[in-house]
Amino acid sequence: MDKCLSMYLGNILVYANDPGIDYNSYRDLGLICPFCHEPVFYREGGVKVKNGKEVVYRPAFVHFPSKDFRDFKECELRCFSPEWKAYLKTLTKDAKNQRLKLFNRRFWEMIRENFPVYPEKPRKAVLKHFSEDAYYDCYRNIRKAWPLPRTLKGIETVIESAFRLEPEGKQPSKNINTVKSDFNTYLKVHKIICTEAYNFTCSQAGKEALEQMFAAAYWLQRVLSPNVTKEVLRAIKKHLEECETIFNLKAEDALILADMVIQIAVSDWQKTIEIFLQRGQLGFA
Repeated sequence: MDKCLSMYLGNILVYANDPGIDYNSYRDLGLICPFCHEPVFYREGGVKVKNGKEVVYRPAFVHFPSKDFRDFKECELRCFSPEWKAYLKTLTKDAKNQRLKLFNRRFWEMIRENFPVYPEKPRKAVLKHFSEDAYYDCYRNIRKAWPLPRTLKGIETVIESAFRLEPEGKQPSKNINTVKSDFNTYLKVHKIICTEAYNFTCSQAGKEALEQMFAAAYWLQRVLSPNVTKEVLRAIKKHLEECETIFNLKAEDALILADMVIQIAVSDWQKTIEIFLQRGQLGFA
């Protein structure tokens, strides 16, 4: 495909011939397929010899390969042609896995930028205090609950609660109206990014990012201080109660799920992109 979407830039279209697009763009921009919303990466164009003839390959975005194609959603843009399969053979298994690891790692880095209280490696931090059995029993429960529609609804609820704009004064000035307009634009993009971020964590490709989020929430709830998040979550108490009943989760597990909801909904994705750009961590302007 010659174009894809950038999850971190609010689903703007990115073209394969755009200046600045390179190997690292899939990680830095959160590149996803416009049809199935699975991660994709950039493949350079070039000339190859096929059956004695030169064949020109245009630069393109391609899906992450998998040994078992059933791991991914059906997609009309995913190519299963002999040429595609031959290209996959040129990629080592380690290289394939490394791409997805980097994609997941950058996703986690962006969340942690907004929640510096989380440890850099939350799973390792948690397992210093709890057994793997207790940790993974809870994780399995959360993984079953996370893809349900009620979770996305929870993200939308937190966004509306956390990003409420209330200008001072009873008579809005022209300046306030401008602020409201800018804020509404920001909020619209923010909601798009949050939805795509959530969809990514629901996919097979995003399972590592999901576990990082879970481990961080588990660490915050069970290791650091259960009271911290309970205070923050008073504003969405009703949603927590729904987590307990609809997801059939224990109260402490519901708090973990709600904290993961907050990670997605409250992270300032747009500001984080700017911060990473200033640090020179993104290869696209």
